[in-house]
Amino acid sequence: QDNMYIKVWDPKHNNSTTQHTKDVVQLERYNMEGSYHKMLQARSKVPSSHYVPLMEMLLETVRREVFRCAMGAYESLSVDGARRLLMFENNDDLKKFIQAEKEARGEEMQGWDLVGEEYTFVHQTSREGTLLPFMTIINDNLKYSNELQRIV
Repeated sequence: QDNMYIKVWDPKHNNSTTQHTKDVVQLERYNMEGSYHKMLQARSKVPSSHYVPLMEMLLETVRREVFRCAMGAYESLSVDGARRLLMFENNDDLKKFIQAEKEARGEEMQGWDLVGEEYTFVHQTSREGTLLPFMTIINDNLKYSNELQRIV
């Protein structure tokens, strides 16, 4: 019978494996916080060339997520603002990325239409249609709270 063991990461040992693990944990922390710029800045500080493909995939994933969220967050966005938001060096790369995303999403893709020097977005619902019925929610929560208190 072979003896099996698991090597446990010990933060007290400062070796290259620990540094690689710390970097990955830090990337995950940036991702969970939504600190995408910090995550992408870490791209230039990778401890090994083996990280480069991972960092490129992360960059594309972050760009796609920001691209998707921008449609709901903005009514319009300047070309320069979009370039900075999506973390591109120049406007040509930005335009290629937007075109590729629009082609990939097909019919469901509405928005990111270039009008002059701004990208505009189509919003399906008006702001009034998205209001929550706060009084109903408060009343329901109070009834629920009273019922729980009566049970306890």
